[in-house]
Amino acid sequence: MKIAIVVVAYDADILAFFEELKGSVVPRELSKGGRQFNTLTVNAACSDDALCEVLVGTHQKHDAVGVLVEEGMNGRFSSCSSAVFLKAFDPTEAKLNMEPLAKLLS
Repeated sequence: MKIAIVVVAYDADILAFFEELKGSVVPRELSKGGRQFNTLTVNAACSDDALCEVLVGTHQKHDAVGVLVEEGMNGRFSSCSSAVFLKAFDPTEAKLNMEPLAKLLS
């Protein structure tokens, strides 16, 4: 099973974190059973149309798509039904957790 995790954020540090670590941010327990995780980052400054195109294209190549999005941008996904799983995050909290997680995964 191929699963995509799409991270949508304005914060360059958050995007760089997920871009660098890719699928290794997914707990090993979830990767068991032949599941393959891919991570894709999207700068939230893109247009709604471009964002929807990315999600539709990602959905066509994967069995499931999960979206991690900065809080306050959930409404951008109302017209794009391909984002099956959507979870908003606080960018400040995310940045506090990035360094310990990176050390753990390295």
